[in-house]
Amino acid sequence: MDSRLIYLFVCVENACRSQMAEGIFKTLTDSAAAKSAGTEIAGEINPVAIEVMKERGIDISQQKPKVLDKEMIVDATKIITMDARKTVLFGISRKRKPSSGEVVSVEIITPMKGMSGGVHLMLC
Repeated sequence: MDSRLIYLFVCVENACRSQMAEGIFKTLTDSAAAKSAGTEIAGEINPVAIEVMKERGIDISQQKPKVLDKEMIVDATKIITMDARKTVLFGISRKRKPSSGEVVSVEIITPMKGMSGGVHLMLC
């Protein structure tokens, strides 16, 4: 079993923002693990997200959308929601009562064709 801290990035479809956050996080440290999941997953990762990340030297093309399940929630050290307005936090807290500071909301700009300025992570 992996003894590292586990950061779980959650959004609705697990096709764009949470996948990008997982990819970025994995390039920042080896001392913690990153995972991502969605509450209503898409069939594939958004091709624009793959392209935007590739431009920044990060390959997320082999990642697959994953549905959020109880085991992921229980195993996570920190749960980071990518869009608190759409992600069902109530469903997360019903499965495991998060401790103070355990769930963090992050806004990440969804990439679109022709978007300039890069990928931005802003902790809220």
